[in-house]
Amino acid sequence: MKKLVCTMLVCIFCAQTVFSQTEPTPEKVKELMQLTGAANLGIQMMNNMIGEFRTMLPHVDSTFWQDFAKEVKVDEMVDLVVPIYQKHFTSQDVDGLIAFYKTPLGRKTVAQLPLVTQECYHAGQKYGEQLGKRVVERLKAKGIDLEKKG
Repeated sequence: MKKLVCTMLVCIFCAQTVFSQTEPTPEKVKELMQLTGAANLGIQMMNNMIGEFRTMLPHVDSTFWQDFAKEVKVDEMVDLVVPIYQKHFTSQDVDGLIAFYKTPLGRKTVAQLPLVTQECYHAGQKYGEQLGKRVVERLKAKGIDLEKKG
């Protein structure tokens, strides 16, 4: 009888733990995203991408890129990622993150993250260029014709 009662208590505790890990509401996720500037990071990445396109396509008029950038809707981007946050974070996780991002360290993180992200983007781009050059050099050293198709 004691074993049965202990087993039932363990099952109730486990069920309570599982069910207490609820999905965060869209409003809570949006609050977190607002605090972290997540939507702004998305806009920054889009602007970086447009900058790369401008470099690759210098003949395209700048008004094209300005008009294209106006088509990007922050709310649509946010609505696309809310379910992703809900998939990976519980309501308790989001509450904890919101609390963190309201602290001085959290606000500093938000302020510095766009700069860190941009610098990482450029560092990764340079690294990719170096890797590409090494690949070409090795292929040429092996006598592989880079102009040959198929």
